[in-house]
Amino acid sequence: QNILLFPHMNAYENISYSPIVKNFNPKLRKNFIEELILFGKLEEWKNLYPNQISSRGIQQKISLIRALATGSKLLLLDEPLSSLDARVRISIREEVRNIVKQLGITAVHVTHDQNEAIAIADKIVVMRGGSIVEVGSPEELYNRPKNIFTAFFLGKGNFIEGKIIKSEDNFSYAKAGNIVFESNSKFNAGERIIIFFRPENVLLEKGDENNLKGEVVQKRFLGRQIEYGIRVEDNILYSRVMRLDDPKYNLGDKVEFHIGKDSIIFYKYPQEGLEKAFKLE
Repeated sequence: QNILLFPHMNAYENISYSPIVKNFNPKLRKNFIEELILFGKLEEWKNLYPNQISSRGIQQKISLIRALATGSKLLLLDEPLSSLDARVRISIREEVRNIVKQLGITAVHVTHDQNEAIAIADKIVVMRGGSIVEVGSPEELYNRPKNIFTAFFLGKGNFIEGKIIKSEDNFSYAKAGNIVFESNSKFNAGERIIIFFRPENVLLEKGDENNLKGEVVQKRFLGRQIEYGIRVEDNILYSRVMRLDDPKYNLGDKVEFHIGKDSIIFYKYPQEGLEKAFKLE
């Protein structure tokens, strides 16, 4: 998290520290360090001292390469990018992932940035209050989270309270107000539940299932995406579309949309209530 380079050593000497202390073979050591510097694209800075390098991103990358130079097969990273600005953080995280992959080592990367975890991880461990909540690939935890806290924590979602009105072999129907949702989730009739789906899965066109009508009450520009808030009865449901596919609705427009049943997950209503179920600590 903090950049702790030896101020009296240049970048090359900082990276060389562990191999020297561990008494690596001098010839192999030199080749190994040069290889790491190439991996890290640090040739331009290898002869500079920390106070001569203005970029915190480069300083942190040197620090990470120095950790890799220990020759360990397991790398523990405690929020290594948290002190960097957003643009640098995105660039460095991609380089770190590529270096770890090329060297064939395992890295345990601790972060509070959900987007960072999704972008670089092969597997994510979601923790809460010191305990593991759920483990899975980024795709699994984002698209089909088994735990309602994971659904809330990893990205934006629509959460609606409802009740199961009908259950069949492979799917269930739930009602929220006068809205009926169909999902592949399996529950018993009468159960109180939470209906969950991601904004990206709210498709602004009529479909074969879960068709709804509402009024546009919010619109936000998110760069590559446009987010709409659509009022349906007492709920505001969020939809995100790619900017190039934006239907260009205005506030007050009446819209028809649908959510595929494969994209909807039903969760048992938390005994402690929704607010406590979403509490981070």
